Amino acid sequence: MAKNSAGEKKKKVIEVLNTARAMELQAIYQYMNQHYNLDDMD
Repeated sequence: MAKNSAGEKKKKVIEVLNTARAMELQAIYQYMNQHYNLDDMD
């Protein structure tokens, strides 16, 4: 049972890290999108 619990914890950590990574990539995309849109206004 301890192995299963450790495995579940590992999966949860990976899930949280993947969510954080997705959020970071979304922020980068938004920044780059705004950067190029504002750059085109010059």
